[in-house]
Amino acid sequence: MASLSVCADEFVSGVGAVSTVRGEVTLRDKQIKYLPPKLHHTLELDKTEVTTAADSEIVFSLSNGVGFAMDGASYVSVLRYVQRPFDSEKEGLEFEPSVSKLQLQMKSGRIALAFDHLSPLSSADVLLPVGRLQIHSGQVVVEVSENGSTSILLLKGSATLHHEASGERAFVSAGQYSRFTERSAEPDQQLDSTDAPSHWHLLAASAEYSRQRVLFQWSESDATPTAVWVTPTEQLEKVSEHPYSFGL
Repeated sequence: MASLSVCADEFVSGVGAVSTVRGEVTLRDKQIKYLPPKLHHTLELDKTEVTTAADSEIVFSLSNGVGFAMDGASYVSVLRYVQRPFDSEKEGLEFEPSVSKLQLQMKSGRIALAFDHLSPLSSADVLLPVGRLQIHSGQVVVEVSENGSTSILLLKGSATLHHEASGERAFVSAGQYSRFTERSAEPDQQLDSTDAPSHWHLLAASAEYSRQRVLFQWSESDATPTAVWVTPTEQLEKVSEHPYSFGL
């Protein structure tokens, strides 16, 4: 196969395909331009800010194989999302096709991330008021409350919270629903995942569902990967009666 126009050793901006958008959602890019994300559009997300109004939502399928969902009244900065190009032999939905660096900063609200297998050299981090959440794999929901406390629901996989104030680390296991504060790396409250609100589980399911709906392809002439919808778009455009509910 001929070499890609972008060197495979270079990082370029990662992209996200919008699989769901509802209500008032705003994306601000690195040129300080405000863009209203549209359904099925593919956007470069490196160094962007995404804001959702109350009763709104947006769900992305990211080109590194991660599903990323934002609930209403949420504000997230994509501090870094870069990826190395990949060829057609590595395309797929199960494993990440190349190497990526994803770093989000949560300022308020609730998000969900879902993925199974990133490259060993890749990273997926969320910066929080209490520290840095390093997600190794799985399905995770994170909420930042008005008082700065952080709640983490881990349905699958594993994660590590690097607590900023104490310098300590807290390992987060699947099946845990925990709340952390700036005072300590020990959970202020820890419950079973079944105790989390039902809409948290639906948000996680939305992220998981989204990541399986898009296959990304990278050709010689493309600066960024192209999204190929696995499910026909006319089915994706059906309006569901409830957010995060799926008819496919």
